[in-house]
Amino acid sequence: METTAGIEWPMVDVIVAVRNEAQMIAGKLRELDAIAYPADRLRFVIVDGGSSDGTIAAITAHAAQDRRWLTLHTNLASKPAQLNEALACTRAPWILVTDADARVPSDTLRRLLDEAGRDPRIGVVGTTVEPFDPHPLDAWHWRMSNWIRRSERRTGGSTGIVVATCYLFRRNLLDRFPEDALADDVHVVCRAAGQGARTALVEHAVVELRVAATTVWWFRHKLRRTLAYLREVLRFAPGLFRMAAPMRTVLLWRSLALTVGPVAGLGVVLLLISLFGLSWVAGGILVVGLAGVRSAGRAAQCLQSEVRLLPLP
Repeated sequence: METTAGIEWPMVDVIVAVRNEAQMIAGKLRELDAIAYPADRLRFVIVDGGSSDGTIAAITAHAAQDRRWLTLHTNLASKPAQLNEALACTRAPWILVTDADARVPSDTLRRLLDEAGRDPRIGVVGTTVEPFDPHPLDAWHWRMSNWIRRSERRTGGSTGIVVATCYLFRRNLLDRFPEDALADDVHVVCRAAGQGARTALVEHAVVELRVAATTVWWFRHKLRRTLAYLREVLRFAPGLFRMAAPMRTVLLWRSLALTVGPVAGLGVVLLLISLFGLSWVAGGILVVGLAGVRSAGRAAQCLQSEVRLLPLP
């Protein structure tokens, strides 16, 4: 580790997996250039998964101007597989993973490293997320997700998930992701927990630009995310009770929420139908749902007034 002006700065490799991101990539490249961190302590690895829309040309032209940039070309559409290509070329003790459609404030890396430095047991650090111009359901989702992770941090000192938009992890946590991994952000947290490391959360919002356009799209996306999360939880389930208490508790309750929760919820609905009839229960669900969407809509309007102050790509 080298020092600059008396401050120690670890080397960090920044990985971005892309595929057909022509509309987003220019803004992302400018954002990476603007990271507030010693330039000689950073390296950028961009992995293209077979783009056909001009993404490669934009990356190649940008990388030619700076020797810190490494561009990898593959035909791998899976993000974990793309990350494996990049990890094979990285040697820095810390890895920052961020998506092309995420806008990360320039001081985010320092904030993440500051948090990691507070406790040597921290292996992964994530951020809160704010969607740009969100669908009401998206606004509600991210509001709840941020709240749940804050609650986990307060009660157990560790959160149960980071978000793929932006997270930092210790390189020695894993050499590569499994071939069947679908959710890199979930896997890295479970891997850290299996090695006795904690996952921290920084109150530093990263903006998610790619949000749900329709309600159907939103449900399909969240279903895929839930199944990917469940796959990683089941992968690490045999070692769950050998994990340290904070992460074991967090992952256990999340596992129960994903498996027992839906079944229990369905059972409650069926019980209410048998007691009060289908029309009364359906009406009650509709009223609650409309109230939730209305509340999420108000939150979305407040959120938009803040997020729109940020530069778009």
